[in-house]
Amino acid sequence: MGSRSISLVFVLLAACGASSPSGSDAGGAVDAFAAADTNVAAPDTNAPAFTALAPCAAASDYVDDPTGANVVTFGPAFAYSPQCIHIPTGDQVTFRGDFATHPLHPSTRGTSGNPIPLTGPTPAPAEQLVVFPHAGFYPYYCAVHGADDGTSMAGVVWVD
Repeated sequence: MGSRSISLVFVLLAACGASSPSGSDAGGAVDAFAAADTNVAAPDTNAPAFTALAPCAAASDYVDDPTGANVVTFGPAFAYSPQCIHIPTGDQVTFRGDFATHPLHPSTRGTSGNPIPLTGPTPAPAEQLVVFPHAGFYPYYCAVHGADDGTSMAGVVWVD
């Protein structure tokens, strides 16, 4: 490559906000554009668009747990609490309750292409920690008091 080509590459790099090879400019300040670029997260192209799945008909039905605890309990009146929970990809949900009388089953209506990663019924009373590594909607139901269509004792985990 001739000196003209090298100069052109250097000029283009400088115009795009690249720093000098030593990692700093003449004043030792960080290039604001370069620093801003490293802090911008790329959009998640795998995040699903909202999908209404019973019993969670609207995005506003979903609970975001600011503590990150993400606990779903088998509440009174044969319902999960909360029924609709929203978590980031890679996060976990703890299901607590009596799995012997309320067996938790994945629904076939999910959008992730992966069933809810349940390990099966657990002796009562118990809790089951489930990690959600993929974005999608993961519906589930109680095999005794719910149905695969989301009626009665059912819920959905929205992962994005």
